[in-house]
Amino acid sequence: MRAVFWYSAVPELQARFRDRSLQEGVDLFIRVIAVLALMFGLSVQMPSVQAAELVYFGSSACSVCEMWDEEVGRIYPKTAESKIIPLRYHDVHDERPDDLSFIRGVIYTPTFVAVEDGREVGRIVGYMGDFFFWEQLDGLIKKLPEQSQQISGCPQNASGKSKNC
Repeated sequence: MRAVFWYSAVPELQARFRDRSLQEGVDLFIRVIAVLALMFGLSVQMPSVQAAELVYFGSSACSVCEMWDEEVGRIYPKTAESKIIPLRYHDVHDERPDDLSFIRGVIYTPTFVAVEDGREVGRIVGYMGDFFFWEQLDGLIKKLPEQSQQISGCPQNASGKSKNC
C-alpha cells in the first residue's frame, strides 16, 4: 500500500510509468531510488570482492616443501581452515601474477602469506612440523577481519571457533 502512496504522490512519475513498458518503469524506478540515495547521502556497503586466501610460495626443489605437501598439503582442503582461508600455490621461481605483486620479501620456501583485499595480513616462513604450522595458521586466521573468520553454514561453539563441517 505504501508503494501506491508514493506513486500517487508524484504525478510526473505516474505519467512516465503510464507511457512506458514495465521494464522501462522498473529501470526508471531504480534510477530514481539511486538519485534519492545520493541526494540524502545514503551509501550501500558492498561485500569484499577479494576473499582471504593463503598463498603458498614453494618450489619443486624444496625438500621442506615436499614434507609440508606430504604432512599437511594432502589434508588441508578437507579442513575447516581451508574454508576460511583457501590455499593457493605459487612456485617461487615463476613470474608473480599481478594480483600477488604487492607481496614482497619472499626469500625462503615454504612461505605462506595470508592475504585479503589486496593486502598482506601475515605470514608463516618455513615449516617445522604440522603442529607448529596449525598453531601459526590459527594465529593468522585470528588476524583476519571477523567476517572472514566465519565459515559459511558452519555453527560456532561457545569459544567462537567454528566446528569442522
